[in-house]
Amino acid sequence: MSEKLSIELINKAKAGNEQAILDIVNSCEFIIISEVNKLNNIPDSEKEDLKQIGRYTVFTSIFRFDESYGASFETFATICVHNKLLDAIKVIPPVILEEPDGENGPIIEPVGPEDELLIKVLKKLFTDTEFKILMMWNYDYSYKEIIDKLNVTQSKIANTITKLKHLKDEIKKEAGL
Repeated sequence: MSEKLSIELINKAKAGNEQAILDIVNSCEFIIISEVNKLNNIPDSEKEDLKQIGRYTVFTSIFRFDESYGASFETFATICVHNKLLDAIKVIPPVILEEPDGENGPIIEPVGPEDELLIKVLKKLFTDTEFKILMMWNYDYSYKEIIDKLNVTQSKIANTITKLKHLKDEIKKEAGL
């Protein structure tokens, strides 16, 4: 898309022209696909969700774009999509490295610094077994699967989850939320 056409389309889109918005989002599909494909270790099942995030980001970029900064819309949209996708993958759950059997080291691989900090805090507040229960529960293991893998009782699982919920409530109360 040429620079002049891009500015004209953006102005129409900013004025609420739905077709102009669709044309811009569709013309930026290559940016979205390129940025999603640059991300490593993303399961295929997550890629379509990331593309949707990219499309929405292009849409919101239309209204935030300011041609007076001297960059093309494509450049601006690429930066916005890139940053939004990086934010999005921070919330994708970390990858399970191995089944938590108590002997083989870490259960999860942290995605970012926030995950590492949370894991350190949880490991200090919970026993090794409780931490493994929480990780398995977080990854949607059933109570039966957790019982079978960790050789714990159903009440141990329920008590651990309740302990986590009480901790969350205390943190919210302290934070004034």
